[in-house]
Order: sequence, then structure tokens, then C-alpha cells
Amino acid sequence: MKKIWCTLLILFAGNVFAQTQSYFSTKNSLYISIYHSGSMAGEYYTIDRIKQIDHFVFPDTYYIENFAEENHRLLVYDSVSNQLLFSAPLSAPVFDNYLKTEEAQSACGNFEEFFVLPLPEKTIKMVFESKRPENPDTFTTIFATFLNPKTAYIAK
Repeated sequence: MKKIWCTLLILFAGNVFAQTQSYFSTKNSLYISIYHSGSMAGEYYTIDRIKQIDHFVFPDTYYIENFAEENHRLLVYDSVSNQLLFSAPLSAPVFDNYLKTEEAQSACGNFEEFFVLPLPEKTIKMVFESKRPENPDTFTTIFATFLNPKTAYIAK
């Protein structure tokens, strides 16, 4: 009985990985420039530009990680099924250091960041999450948006 369950588990895991992997192009990637802004009162993300990169910059196993030690992360979901397809840490040390300053108590700081993800074949939902100083152990959704690679403004 254990062998049957193990076999089913392996087949299911392989099928999920194959579905996730086939969701993205294996030839192109997206470079996305964002602004990460805010103060102690709150924060927000704004997408500045999206550019298609004509080469694939990911290894075969890059899709989903937890990034529990990070303060900011990007989660990419299928827009229809809401299945998690991809995750990446958002490196924001300048923003995090800004939040420790006296200025951040009353003024908004604005910092440019970027990330790269595989070019999706279908519409995705991108969710930007952060751990806020008032709740440092839990990720909170700061911004969510949909990206349709066929209609979005993607520079080539």
C-alpha cells in the first residue's frame, strides 16, 4: 500500500511541476522594473516598465520557493485557477534601511528595484507581499495586478 501511495505522490508532483513549467516560455524572460515606495505608515509597489529579454535566464528548477527569511516577495499565480506558479524574493535592503530612519516616520521614500521572471504564455496574477514592521512574521499583500503577455505593454 505504501508503494502505491508513493507512486501516486511522485506522479502527482511530477504532473504539477510539468504544468507549472509548461506555463512559461523556455526561450524568453521578462525584466520588470518597479518602484517600491512608502514610509512607516504604509508601502506600495508601482510597475515602471516591462521588457522582454530574448534569452532564458532560469535553470530547470526555479519555480516555487518559500523565502520565509526575506521581507519582500513576488508570487505569480495562474489567473484562472489561482495555482501558484512562481515565486521570487524582492531584494529591498535600501527600502528596509529607509524604514529605520526618522524621515520614514513622516515622509515617503521611493526606491527603484527590478526582477526577472520567465515570460508567461498566458495571463498571470502578480502579487507583491511584504512583512510590515508592525507584523514582522507575516507576509501582507501590498499590491496585486494581472499581466497578459499578449496585450500588456511589453517592450521588445
